[in-house]
Amino acid sequence: MNKQIGFFFIIVLMMGCAPHPKSKHSSSFPSSHSSSAPLTPAQSASVALVEQGREAALSGRYDQAADIFQEAISVDPSNGVAYYELAVVRSRSGDYGDAWGFLEKAESLLGHNPQWQDSLNALRQELSQKKP
Repeated sequence: MNKQIGFFFIIVLMMGCAPHPKSKHSSSFPSSHSSSAPLTPAQSASVALVEQGREAALSGRYDQAADIFQEAISVDPSNGVAYYELAVVRSRSGDYGDAWGFLEKAESLLGHNPQWQDSLNALRQELSQKKP
């Protein structure tokens, strides 16, 4: 695990040296981090993992995406976006009980951010129509 974290720190550092396009998917979601505050290396690595997880989810690889989001959470447990995305893929996989738990954690981390209210409420409404 420590090798993986070290690898992601190196990748994040390298990514900072070259411009990279924004993911189409990420542009439709607000950020969990303030643009005025610099990210720590752990936060940067976690954000990069969330982007990888989103790409896997967009391709329908929900189990792989869930693993990546879990890793993003282990790198930075304060990354509310990772919890939100994990709730989404758990919901898509039919694991509504876990989805509720991850949504609640995402709400505790992102609920203060008005940019996230619509996304959090939409997922809450979607889950409320499913069996727990």
